[in-house]
Amino acid sequence: MADHTGDGQITVLALSGGGPFGAGVLAGWTQTGQRPEADVVTGVSAGSLLSTYAFLGPAYDEAEREIYASITTQGVYKKRELIEVPFSSSLVKQKPLRLLMEVMMSDDVLDRVATQRRERGRCLLVALTDLDNGRVVVWDLTSIAASNRSDRRELYVDALIASSAIPGFFQPV
Repeated sequence: MADHTGDGQITVLALSGGGPFGAGVLAGWTQTGQRPEADVVTGVSAGSLLSTYAFLGPAYDEAEREIYASITTQGVYKKRELIEVPFSSSLVKQKPLRLLMEVMMSDDVLDRVATQRRERGRCLLVALTDLDNGRVVVWDLTSIAASNRSDRRELYVDALIASSAIPGFFQPV
């Protein structure tokens, strides 16, 4: 992992819930001219959805703002028919959010994440809960982005969706 400060310290940016608030804070921080480049960016819940663009830096602030300013509940989930609920693992379907993440997490974006790992030693992590074992699991998105897996984009999006999922409300990933 890189030490960009040169003083033996690692800068970490931790993003949690409240996506629109987090996007606003990042944009405002950029405007002050004081936003550092973090060696490690972490995300959980709505913070995981913001983490990739936060990791890639201020050039993505406007995209973050546009997404959070325009997204509606219909852009995140679709309610199941009442008859479906007893036979399902969740109350809603996350298909709209998955489609949005697939557009946002293009191969170009993943390549940029991978480049940060290879050339600068930076790291992007998201946390999620393994409901089967009741444990927190941390996924290294920079390793996924840098992999040669044919399904790297699908796995990357799966990690983001799993991190942001509300158990019972959203489908398990």
